[in-house]
Amino acid sequence: MRLNQMGYYPNAVKKATYVTAKDKEAMEFNVVDKDGKAVYTGKSVPVGYDKNAGEYCHIVDFTSVKTPGTYTIVMDDEKNVSRDNLTGDICKKYISHEFKIGDDVYDGVLGNAMNYFYQNRSGSAVEEKYITSGDKKALAHEDVNKQDIAYVQQYWWKKWRLSSEAKNDVELDVSGGWYQADDYVKSVQYGGGALWLLQNMYEMSKASGTDSKWADGKTMTIPDSYKVSGGKDISCKDSPDILDEARYELEFMFRMIVDPEKDPIWGEKAADLVYDSVVYSSQLPTPYVPMDYIGISDYRSPSRVVNPPSYAATLNMIACAAQASRLWKGIDDDFSKECLDHAKKSWEAVMKHDEDIVANVDPNTTNPFCAPIGVLYYDNFDITDDAYWAACELYATTGDEVYYDYIRNCKNYVLSRDGEKERGENIAFRVPFYAQSYDVDELMTSFDSFNKTSCGSLSLYLSDKTPKDDKEIIKKNLLAVADKYIEVENDLTVDKNAMGIPYKKVGFYRMYGSNWPSDYGYDYGSNSRVTNNAVIMSYAYDATGDGKYLNGAMQAMDYIFGRNGLGFSYVTGCGSYHVNAPTSEYWIYDVDRRFPKAPDGVMVGGPCSPLYDNYVRMTGLKPYEDPSQKCYADAVEAWSVNSSSPDWQAALAWNMSFLEDKGAKAPEVNTNTTTATTTATTTTTTATTSGVSSTTTLTTSILSEPPEYGDANCDGKVDMGDVVLIMQALANPDKYGVGGTDKNAFRVQGWNNADVYDKGSGVTTNDALAIQEFLLGKVKELPVAAAK
Repeated sequence: MRLNQMGYYPNAVKKATYVTAKDKEAMEFNVVDKDGKAVYTGKSVPVGYDKNAGEYCHIVDFTSVKTPGTYTIVMDDEKNVSRDNLTGDICKKYISHEFKIGDDVYDGVLGNAMNYFYQNRSGSAVEEKYITSGDKKALAHEDVNKQDIAYVQQYWWKKWRLSSEAKNDVELDVSGGWYQADDYVKSVQYGGGALWLLQNMYEMSKASGTDSKWADGKTMTIPDSYKVSGGKDISCKDSPDILDEARYELEFMFRMIVDPEKDPIWGEKAADLVYDSVVYSSQLPTPYVPMDYIGISDYRSPSRVVNPPSYAATLNMIACAAQASRLWKGIDDDFSKECLDHAKKSWEAVMKHDEDIVANVDPNTTNPFCAPIGVLYYDNFDITDDAYWAACELYATTGDEVYYDYIRNCKNYVLSRDGEKERGENIAFRVPFYAQSYDVDELMTSFDSFNKTSCGSLSLYLSDKTPKDDKEIIKKNLLAVADKYIEVENDLTVDKNAMGIPYKKVGFYRMYGSNWPSDYGYDYGSNSRVTNNAVIMSYAYDATGDGKYLNGAMQAMDYIFGRNGLGFSYVTGCGSYHVNAPTSEYWIYDVDRRFPKAPDGVMVGGPCSPLYDNYVRMTGLKPYEDPSQKCYADAVEAWSVNSSSPDWQAALAWNMSFLEDKGAKAPEVNTNTTTATTTATTTTTTATTSGVSSTTTLTTSILSEPPEYGDANCDGKVDMGDVVLIMQALANPDKYGVGGTDKNAFRVQGWNNADVYDKGSGVTTNDALAIQEFLLGKVKELPVAAAK
């Protein structure tokens, strides 16, 4: 049984997925309390084979159970058992893990999730008294780089360079900030994504009137003060803990601002821009702990290097500093002013290069302020979204029309697969459904560390300075995208999304120069796509109060905490069967008993179909061939599926904070239908190949919205475009059917709209013909009855 192992809020939609080795008919199930009493009996809905999960699946809906308590689900399938070859124990697969229903299902998760940032600080010792979970004594340690001294480089430091190539002419103290999971990297771009989410989390709490939970020691546990090498004493008393933790990263960003007095390499031509990242001069194995750190004093660690300043890093700092300025106002006015001063000064500096910013859309650019291929897995070739985001934050803080003019006129740039750079759409007030990426196609997420349009639009939505009409445009765009995520979650058609995940496979361009993807699957950090998309649905709930959006966000978290192809919680310490060994340079107990296990509350990146690392490939999994949700291994060395990252972790924390504020107050769900937003119909189709007739059954999820008969592509009118889409979907359902890979693929509502011939019989060529006859006037209205 695949379910949320943490549990469900009383009024929430409650779904689990039962998996079987073979296709089976609907079966009865009981929800059983801790005393063994059946409190609810229902019947599963079979949906067939879920390609992504690699299982035959049944939807188990027990939304009607609302009484707080501890439960299990027992299926009427007692033959579904297996024996453990090592212990001889019998595993009763027809009985679920225990789970809770109540207002406190996520108690403690937010605090542990936030403690991740404290334990990944650079430049500070991690003290036992501030650790919230795990073996606190073992987790406490001195920082590997007590003083993070690094050397500014004239060229971008790619992973295949030799350590001996590093120049050591210009030395900087870059202590502070948060480490990435591997190589002790500190990236302003990754840090910017995390920092925005933490600060936005506080801003959302403030708007909801729940910001008191961030008072000293209430939710988080951090030091009352700190001093990073070469810096000033910073007090954390009487200021929100979440802002104090965010400030730790922001102070690092300020150290990364190019100072002409300290840097003769970049100082003259890049003053007030921001260095991109800090890395080791040699590529390190995973895991890696410097030998001198564990007592081998004659071993010398490779030097640390600072990558050149970049437009993207500069815009990330500007956006986060401007955002911080308005949040710190009235708490620490001097720091608020410092933040805004840095943001304005660097904005003026980067705007001198405004025409050059578009050069970043070319992965082969020679522009020195653009990160080339081979640096930190960056894939950020269009940074107009970063500029838009920075302008949005500056406007939300200052109300200055100069920034708003930039926002209104901001357009993205698109690089086609044949290398042609084209001016794209105006991105003002948009909330994208797909993110741009050079290496993958159809990346279904609204934002990530390299796609920040949504971040800017959401900040404008929260701002009291944004004109009402423009705020309504943002709201409309937000709801449209949230509706699409809900459609995907409840889509039981082509790929049969039985796990209810608001994400689908992407296309990978493996062949150099190819204009079409060669493989499909989940991309690196797929779990972060789920949590980021949950943020969008949460905003939609905040904007409307419509429970379908809150349930959409909660269903996304169901996937993270166990309702997935492996029945596995991707957060350490959370659930009956959870990740234990996230990739880390210090939490490496599995490979070296001198070091600790990971603390609780750490979310890992999750399934990744390319299986980039050697460890996960050696398990026998096959890249792109095995079901996407099976492409995972819980091991420290399996970095491509088991890494964590500050930006991914921040999205987990954001969702935990929002659900803590809103989940217990969720509107009650109407339980008259099998699911909250869909009802299921079954269509039988027959295909004949080489004289052999085969019949397949397709379970189709239909939205409760009334159909606009004939409008298959949901563009508000009935025309030949609808006929073409039907024929494309029937010929190539993987691409154009519901959940298909093409951006113009069927939506669930469109599939319902297209069923116009013998309504309820399913979509066939007869429906395309009926629409054509309607357009020619041969049929007066749709739908039409079947010919007798």
